[in-house]
Amino acid sequence: MPPRSSNRATKPTTKSKYTPASPKRARKKPKSSPQKKQAPKKKPAKGQKKSATESSAPSSDTLIPPNASTAASDDPANNEDESEFPINLAKTVATRKAAAKRTSREEGDGENAGEEGDDENSDEEEEEEEDSNEEEDEEDEEEEEEAPPKKRAKTKGTVLYSTVNPAIDVEITVTVTVYSRKEFSKKANKRAAEGSAMLMITSGLAYGTFARSLVDKVSQIAKLPSTPSFQDLECHFQVPRHVSTFVRLFNVTDYTTMIANGAKGKDPKINFHVVLECDGDSNDVDSEPATKPKKKSKIPSEKGISAANIEINNKIGQLRAKWTCNVNDGSDYCWILGETREHITLHNPHFEAWAAAWAQGSADLLTPPDLPLFRGKTKEGEVAPRTLLQRRLAAKEPQSNAPIINFSLPDALFGMMNGGQNPPAAAAPPAPPANLMLLPPNTQVGPSSSIDEFCIFYGLSADISTKLTANGYQDTDIFYLVSIEDLKEMKFLLGQIAQLREAVRKWAVTI
Repeated sequence: MPPRSSNRATKPTTKSKYTPASPKRARKKPKSSPQKKQAPKKKPAKGQKKSATESSAPSSDTLIPPNASTAASDDPANNEDESEFPINLAKTVATRKAAAKRTSREEGDGENAGEEGDDENSDEEEEEEEDSNEEEDEEDEEEEEEAPPKKRAKTKGTVLYSTVNPAIDVEITVTVTVYSRKEFSKKANKRAAEGSAMLMITSGLAYGTFARSLVDKVSQIAKLPSTPSFQDLECHFQVPRHVSTFVRLFNVTDYTTMIANGAKGKDPKINFHVVLECDGDSNDVDSEPATKPKKKSKIPSEKGISAANIEINNKIGQLRAKWTCNVNDGSDYCWILGETREHITLHNPHFEAWAAAWAQGSADLLTPPDLPLFRGKTKEGEVAPRTLLQRRLAAKEPQSNAPIINFSLPDALFGMMNGGQNPPAAAAPPAPPANLMLLPPNTQVGPSSSIDEFCIFYGLSADISTKLTANGYQDTDIFYLVSIEDLKEMKFLLGQIAQLREAVRKWAVTI
């Protein structure tokens, strides 16, 4: 049998431009920003773009018309057997359809290769992303299950117990300090406590139980021989950061307030002061003299100055204005001696004595009184004149005009006259007489002033001034005539005599 001819159209095969995309490695995305799963893109049907090509291909009716039997019969190879015609016709139709499909596929491969490759790659990437996202979700769930729950950070000022919960008893530390009545009456920084101790209580403790525990603790601290009654105790409480000052505890209401405030905070604390009434406390408090407020010294006003002092003060002002010294000798006021032009420095005693003498008429603005204060330096070889005191003392002593004759006899002659007896031992010289005068030796009277002014100026008591005035002493000019025996006759105490002698020593002027 001759070989059967094939009507299959031959076409050179061309290399397809399509190359399968290499599988990309799935990248894990960060957990902090998980992306939403994208819906997979629908893969376009392969027959959508090929329908046009298929429609252009000839159908079985077009390829084999009804009158094709005559043409086919002319071919001896095809007309060998009429029974084979249906088989050959079916093969031809199938072959042509396959060729048309292959042609359209090759033509569309060039156009759709990129799209199909991208679609397939995107499908693969989406599938890989879905797998990786599922793995990450599973890992996150495992980490959440394994990781312990995070603690909530406490903000500043967080309080553990804002209010007292009756169902929960909060432990409170009570610092008990015991004071006596005498010490508690003092200032807080000067108190001396009998002792202190800690007392642990709970917020649910009853008032009566707290009172019994407190009494026992106070007895231990103060070492009391007998347990006192709670009513005899004076209690004060203070809660840090809630009750700033100590408040007196009177009843159950105060106790409830104390517990409510003491249970607050992270470390509940209460400061508790107890005052004990000890024997003798009230007497000690009453016996303490009340401190008198010190009087502030004020400048005396013109109304408080006597008329005599006003006159003296005015004269002192005139003297200061007159005798201002311009010479740089270290002094502000000087009196110039007439003959020698010597500068005599003037101080307060000089002005007081000058003003007092001026008020009495024995001096004036230009002439000072005749006192040693205003005398110049004694020249060499000259004897200083005697002071007024020395002159008056000399006048009081009696003077005899008879001459003094001394006889000296030998001891042998004295023994012969007394029958051979030795003469008696010479008597010791008499002790010098004690200072019996109020004015010290080698001094003279100072500035003249009244008794009252003298006592006030030197800080003497009013009793001394009263005794001197009552005995007729009006000023200080006659102090040089007063003796210690006179003061004793005026019933001066020994302490008063000593004070007066010290004041006169300061007042007198040294010779």
